[in-house]
Amino acid sequence: MYSDEVPIKPLSLNGDREKSKNVGSISFVPPVAGMLLASAVIKDICEL
Repeated sequence: MYSDEVPIKPLSLNGDREKSKNVGSISFVPPVAGMLLASAVIKDICEL
Protein backbone atom coordinates (compact mmCIF):
# COMPACT_ATOMS: atom_id res chain seq x y z
CA MET A 1 0.00 0.00 0.00
CA TYR A 2 1.12 3.52 -0.70
CA SER A 3 -0.30 6.92 0.19
CA ASP A 4 0.58 10.37 -1.12
CA GLU A 5 -0.78 12.01 2.03
CA VAL A 6 1.60 13.87 4.29
CA PRO A 7 1.64 12.21 7.75
CA ILE A 8 0.42 14.29 10.67
CA LYS A 9 2.04 14.30 14.08
CA PRO A 10 -0.04 12.90 16.97
CA LEU A 11 -1.69 15.26 19.44
CA SER A 12 0.03 15.67 22.79
CA LEU A 13 -1.76 16.13 26.11
CA ASN A 14 -1.92 19.91 25.76
CA GLY A 15 -3.39 19.74 22.24
CA ASP A 16 -0.41 20.73 20.11
CA ARG A 17 1.04 18.52 17.39
CA GLU A 18 4.66 18.44 18.58
CA LYS A 19 5.94 15.11 19.85
CA SER A 20 8.32 15.90 22.67
CA LYS A 21 8.52 12.48 24.34
CA ASN A 22 9.66 9.12 23.04
CA VAL A 23 7.57 5.99 23.30
CA GLY A 24 8.36 4.28 26.59
CA SER A 25 7.53 0.73 25.53
CA ILE A 26 10.58 0.39 23.29
CA SER A 27 12.87 -0.23 26.26
CA PHE A 28 11.18 -3.44 27.45
CA VAL A 29 9.61 -4.95 24.32
CA PRO A 30 12.79 -6.59 22.89
CA PRO A 31 13.76 -8.28 26.20
CA VAL A 32 10.22 -9.56 26.70
CA ALA A 33 10.13 -10.94 23.16
CA GLY A 34 13.43 -12.72 23.84
CA MET A 35 12.05 -14.20 27.05
CA LEU A 36 8.98 -15.49 25.22
CA LEU A 37 11.16 -17.12 22.57
CA ALA A 38 13.42 -18.63 25.23
CA SER A 39 10.41 -20.06 27.07
CA ALA A 40 9.18 -21.67 23.84
CA VAL A 41 12.61 -23.28 23.28
CA ILE A 42 12.77 -24.57 26.86
CA LYS A 43 9.26 -26.00 26.57
CA ASP A 44 10.27 -27.78 23.36
CA ILE A 45 13.41 -29.18 25.00
CA CYS A 46 11.45 -30.38 28.03
CA GLU A 47 8.60 -31.63 25.78
CA LEU A 48 5.92 -29.79 27.75
